[in-house]
Amino acid sequence: MKKLHPLITICALVALSSLWSCNDNNNPVNSPSITKFTAPGDTTIQIGGKISIETEVDNEGGVEYTWLVNNDKVANTKDYLFEPSTPGHYTISFIASAKNGYESRTITVLAMKYWGGFFIINEGNFGSTPGSINYFYPATATSDASLLTDIYAQSNPGKDLGLTAEYGTVWGDKIYVVSKGDAWSGNTNSKLYCINAYDMKLVSTIDVIPADFGYAYAFAGIDKEKGVLTTNKGAYIVNLGDNMTMGNLLAGSDAVDTSDPDAVACGAVAVAGNNIFVINQIEGIMVYSKTNFAYEGSMGMASVGFAKDKDGNLWAANTTELVKIETRLVPHALRIALPAGVEIHDSWISWNAGSLCASINENAIFFAQTGQFGGGNEIYKYVEGNDASLNAPFATGGSMDAFYGSALSVNPSTGDLVVNYVDPGFGAPQSKNRIVLYDSKTGAEKSRFVYPQDDYWYPAMTVYQK
Repeated sequence: MKKLHPLITICALVALSSLWSCNDNNNPVNSPSITKFTAPGDTTIQIGGKISIETEVDNEGGVEYTWLVNNDKVANTKDYLFEPSTPGHYTISFIASAKNGYESRTITVLAMKYWGGFFIINEGNFGSTPGSINYFYPATATSDASLLTDIYAQSNPGKDLGLTAEYGTVWGDKIYVVSKGDAWSGNTNSKLYCINAYDMKLVSTIDVIPADFGYAYAFAGIDKEKGVLTTNKGAYIVNLGDNMTMGNLLAGSDAVDTSDPDAVACGAVAVAGNNIFVINQIEGIMVYSKTNFAYEGSMGMASVGFAKDKDGNLWAANTTELVKIETRLVPHALRIALPAGVEIHDSWISWNAGSLCASINENAIFFAQTGQFGGGNEIYKYVEGNDASLNAPFATGGSMDAFYGSALSVNPSTGDLVVNYVDPGFGAPQSKNRIVLYDSKTGAEKSRFVYPQDDYWYPAMTVYQK
């Protein structure tokens, strides 16, 4: 491919535009006009996929066609077929030029190694295997469901996700994974991993030293440069990039029960509107400015969170109530009592992300009815404004289905409710894994995928590309 230096390209176009502007005003000639450009706009595709771009150009004279991919000249044809073989970011430009002028179109494409399904963050078998990431492709009209296992280890030979990978989220084109410990490299520090979501290559890590910062739990991105990491000693700003570093403590977030040597300070974290929301075991929902990180107050107690609904509001929960946090202007909370016998247990003793998740189509929240240490198979759906929607389970798994980890999530692409189940009990039953999809409007089971082999994955949570 012929490489065009950006400066040369710009200078050439400036010179040409000057020449084109010198046409006789008494006999004006229109520059080329692109009347058809069938690219889908800025988009994402999987490696092996194709984007076929057809064009039409109106012009009174002859037209020359130029296609550039990341500033490399790749074709001089009227139409172009883009078939990426390597994951990454691509800029595709089409230039139609003639003696009387030029016109161009540009799109950006993110080519993903994994696309069309979702990630599953696995804790790993404590003391035996490290944390891991699997990727699941739901069934389509033309293909059966399939599971790719251990994709992080395959993309990063000799590296692992430490001891008990418990949390993950996609922020920008990165996936951030929090591991409670890093025993596999010879220490027990928590760790934050920054991984390219498009090829699963490790970008950067932070060792979260217990003596200084505590054991880490959850992460949320603020902007391209900053994020927030919660630990059992508070919530800390993280400086993002190729060399992540820990920043300052969010003031007051280190409040703990001093009578309990195993007390946890902070668990869930979310960024919405102009604020950062952190759940602290003593102070409840702590609210901070997203711009200067100043503490703005508490919104009362909650122990599980957060789900973001289709209107941008956050949802949290206590054992016996749901908490809606309206975030658009000045944040404030509304509390909805759960019926007797329905509870949302916290996970402070052995922290996980919790089961709260929101519908993408309705003003509705889903959660799992579990015991204090997990298990159970009843799913509840609260339809906002309809207290009767909590009178009975929305969906129920089979007799051999038991929730594990955060268990529930909503696929933002399809709206399906996605549930990770294992067999009931401890030990060998937890090596039997399945993924069940439910219709989020009716509660009907749509599909059931049983892992082809028994293994101790211990699925912590499901993560979706955006």
